[in-house]
Amino acid sequence: MANDTKLTPDVDQPPVDKVRTGSTNALADEPWRGVWRDILGGSFARSFIAIVIALFIGLLIAVFTDPDVQGTLGYVFAAPQHFFQAAGTLIGDAVQALINGAIYNPKRGFLPLLTTLQWATPLIAAGLGLGIAFRAGLFNIGGQGQLLVGAFFAAYVGSNWALPPVLHLVVTIIIAILAASMWAAIVGWLKAQTGAHEVILTIMFNWIAYWGVTYLLKQQPFQAENAPGYSKSKAILETARFPEIAGVFGTGVVVVILAAVAYWWIMDRSTIGFQIRAVGINPNAAKTAGINVKLVTVLTMALSGGFIGIAAATQTLEVHPTGIEPSVDAGIGFDAITVALLGGNNPIGIIFAALLFGALKAGCRLDGGQRRCAEGHHPGDPGPHRALRRRPEVPRLPAEAHGHPTRRPTVGAQAGFGGVTMTNDQLTRAEAAPAGSETLAPRKLKTPILLAVFSLIALLAFVFTVGDQSTQIDISNRGGTIQLDPLVFPTMLTNAVLTVGMVVLTVFAFLRSLARQPVPIWVTAVFAALWAIALIIWVGAGANVPLAWLLTGTLALSTPIVFGSMAGLVAERSGVVNIAIEGQLLSGAFASALVASLTNSWVAGLVAAIVAGVLISAILALFSITYWVEQVVVGVVINMIVLGLTDFLYSGLMSSDPQRYNSPDRYPTWSIPGLSEIPVLGPLLFSNTIVVYALFLLVPFMVFMLFNSKWGIRTRAVGEHPKAADTVGINVNATRWRNVLLSGAIAGFGGSYYTLGLVGAFGSEVTSGQGYIALAALIFGRWHPVYATLAAILFGFASNFRTLASQVGADLPTELMAMVPYIVTVFAVVGFVGQSRAPAASGTPYITQGR
Repeated sequence: MANDTKLTPDVDQPPVDKVRTGSTNALADEPWRGVWRDILGGSFARSFIAIVIALFIGLLIAVFTDPDVQGTLGYVFAAPQHFFQAAGTLIGDAVQALINGAIYNPKRGFLPLLTTLQWATPLIAAGLGLGIAFRAGLFNIGGQGQLLVGAFFAAYVGSNWALPPVLHLVVTIIIAILAASMWAAIVGWLKAQTGAHEVILTIMFNWIAYWGVTYLLKQQPFQAENAPGYSKSKAILETARFPEIAGVFGTGVVVVILAAVAYWWIMDRSTIGFQIRAVGINPNAAKTAGINVKLVTVLTMALSGGFIGIAAATQTLEVHPTGIEPSVDAGIGFDAITVALLGGNNPIGIIFAALLFGALKAGCRLDGGQRRCAEGHHPGDPGPHRALRRRPEVPRLPAEAHGHPTRRPTVGAQAGFGGVTMTNDQLTRAEAAPAGSETLAPRKLKTPILLAVFSLIALLAFVFTVGDQSTQIDISNRGGTIQLDPLVFPTMLTNAVLTVGMVVLTVFAFLRSLARQPVPIWVTAVFAALWAIALIIWVGAGANVPLAWLLTGTLALSTPIVFGSMAGLVAERSGVVNIAIEGQLLSGAFASALVASLTNSWVAGLVAAIVAGVLISAILALFSITYWVEQVVVGVVINMIVLGLTDFLYSGLMSSDPQRYNSPDRYPTWSIPGLSEIPVLGPLLFSNTIVVYALFLLVPFMVFMLFNSKWGIRTRAVGEHPKAADTVGINVNATRWRNVLLSGAIAGFGGSYYTLGLVGAFGSEVTSGQGYIALAALIFGRWHPVYATLAAILFGFASNFRTLASQVGADLPTELMAMVPYIVTVFAVVGFVGQSRAPAASGTPYITQGR
């Protein structure tokens, strides 16, 4: 491995393919940036400081949310000693409870240490799996779904196959590894073949796995005999369980330690490990050196899933031997992300990080579930299933050295680049033209092939499966003054006509692709509309479909997704990937509910939501723009922090007094007299809350501002050509900061709709991963406001379809219907988008001299 060191970057310097530099002396000019990179770079010092800071912040939150401490704040200046005594007592009790629950207890001896090890065991395996993906530059946050799939197959083999004791255990572990590995490899293959982002894919696959396993565990031969109607597997046979030592200590940790050794050998001593590290450092250089980057991507994801499969085996065969439920993950899939990052993707570091997490969780367990303990669950308990909650029923790069003098000419309706003046229209064409566009473009048949597949599905399912039935479409408003007779459509004939339209669009798409021309996005939009109408007609066969309710429900579920997409658009058009949309939506939802409850004013709640979104986006901007930290990593970590913090405050603060803290004043519905009575269109367009009316204005406003204003030209210039924008005097990073803050304000605004509009109260993880769906809608819409909005509406319809199916009496499993929006998202990101070109500088930090 003589060339190995050449591909390994110096940890004291930013990776050369990750930043766009404006000065070769940038780190020397601003030494604090180098310090921050050291802290966030994976060293032991980084991990230690991160742990200390996290514990300090956790204790700080616990102190100021404790009722006894809060009672002393009223007279803190008169008698400060009372505050410090109460805070000190709380901290001392918490530390003592942690020690008693995780290490040593006078009554139980060192048995709590075994609980810590039991918690740490699956975290080590899952952390190793995610760590190997991170080493390849793949941000696999699908540990939950991969663990669920592995646990499901392990439970089936462990409970149904009759094999000799040792052989049965070995075979079950192998099956769990293979199942999780295959589930992860699917994401790797889609990533390699289409260029779709693995963050979105893995999140969607988490939800698909959750609902799929929930459905299958209710079916034979998977369901337990004593659990009719519940999603629970049969008990694991004794021959497939991990043996215990002294009846209290499982031996699954032995398998995990062997997995850590295997991880070390793979990454440091094998050819595939070298290739993984090479691709992670610089995929372009790796490809030039003859490494098959696509194959390495698939293999890396398969290896990642395999290690997570070991975690699934320990959870199934050791922690849940009486049968698994969909909550078997217990948050391990997401905790493992922090374990891998905190451990620096090193096996020894991951082991110690997992032990730390295990100690924290075991300490919380003994503390009796008091509010100072955020988790309070045992690995054998269902636990907090962090990203897999039920949704509300109503919802790399070249290094360049280019220092420039500071010049700030006025940039109006045109922008200059390197002495060449470009108009707004020319800039738009430059954005759309890929590098090397003068060469003959390849034929891209992916979109027409998928259209053909969906046309065939429509023909076979929506036409041939219905008999002589009719579908009634109710076009009257419920309780409205204008009542009209329903429209009646013959189901088979109507769907046949719609299918013919789909076939025509498919043929047109094939002709465009064969002529090496891109398929217009309107083709996909019209096709999706026809397919959705055919689906409605099919589901409503022999029943009455309330059209006004269907459209208003779709709009309601689409609204926060549209706001999330617009938030992502503003940030990414300026070159910053905003993965933190989920956290911004969630923080807006929480802040609006809390403040509106305390003030009894929805206006105050709305303002609080916007402020919360801006604060979260400021964290994203600080680390990704100012300190050049990987934007995707920062975004996902922010989402995890917001998720954990809002869960803690919800269970500890809101749940203690919901009347005071979680009964917000909701948005009023403003109906326009006369217009609101129009059938179908009235309640859809003229009887809404302030958020929906703002949505109607936001999208056209974004179109105008992005393509016809000075701000829009500067934003697009910074996102496409930051070096050229810097040359003409545009402050690249200041522009990005402003746009990211604006992005947070938009997302916070949309997040308030969950609590002040849809639900009427805050609930744990009320956003249900829709921030990621909003990002998928943005990609599906090719970073255009109108197209992204249409994509968001499609996802809103997919979410509302489950409720429609149950309302019209369709005999369709609820769990399978819940999978629809996530499957649609996968098809959208992979099938119809794939390698759609994002803004050229998206995800690339920009370093300038004297900033």
